[in-house]
Amino acid sequence: MAQRRMFSKKIVETDLFMEMSPTAKLLYFYLNMGADDDGFVGNPKTIKMISGATDDDLKILIAKQFIIPFESGVIVIKDWKIHNYIQKDRYNQTQYIKEKNQLLVEENGSYTKCIQNVSMLDTQVRLGKESLGKESKEIEREENIDEKFARYFSIFHQFARKNGNKRAMALQEFMTLPPFQKDEAIIGAENYVKFYVLDNPDDKTHQYSVNAYEFIKNALFGDYQEMPEVKKVAKKKKWI
Repeated sequence: MAQRRMFSKKIVETDLFMEMSPTAKLLYFYLNMGADDDGFVGNPKTIKMISGATDDDLKILIAKQFIIPFESGVIVIKDWKIHNYIQKDRYNQTQYIKEKNQLLVEENGSYTKCIQNVSMLDTQVRLGKESLGKESKEIEREENIDEKFARYFSIFHQFARKNGNKRAMALQEFMTLPPFQKDEAIIGAENYVKFYVLDNPDDKTHQYSVNAYEFIKNALFGDYQEMPEVKKVAKKKKWI
């Protein structure tokens, strides 16, 4: 495996990247440094601890699609081929062949999950009937993005009218989520609203609640896949 890694300004100087927390950006650099010659990382949790990052930082990188996760726990740097070019005489193929076979390389060089090819015979053999069923559901969910976002945003808009001017920004963030996280965002929104009402009985207008945009941008929905325990908080943080 090559010992040097490069980073493209096309990725690390974008607004999408620069808006992330310092620890999330640091984790991204650490993951790139620990990746093999195809951009795969087999121990992202270990690297997360070494870098001093948190679970939320890892979730943000996934939500922003800077990395692509697999069920095995392995991740791949989405824009690996934009960052790095490794000469053939120095290149060593990844050991994560199963995960690599689930990817396509887009015209700009970035990786993407090859969901759209699940009907092909070779993919059927590789993934099997159970995996094909999962991928088909992913396609179906992806086709209903407008409906899903409308459901997500209506939860926040009905909850607090201040969300009205956040729709475009929230939609932009929602579109960056992989299919399974779009579903998680809806579940998280429903649980968050219920939790806030119980935890903040004095805030009748919900003026201090997190808005629809921040809820996705900071991947907060991951913390509300189940209803948290209601606790009294001495001081509330105001979200604009």
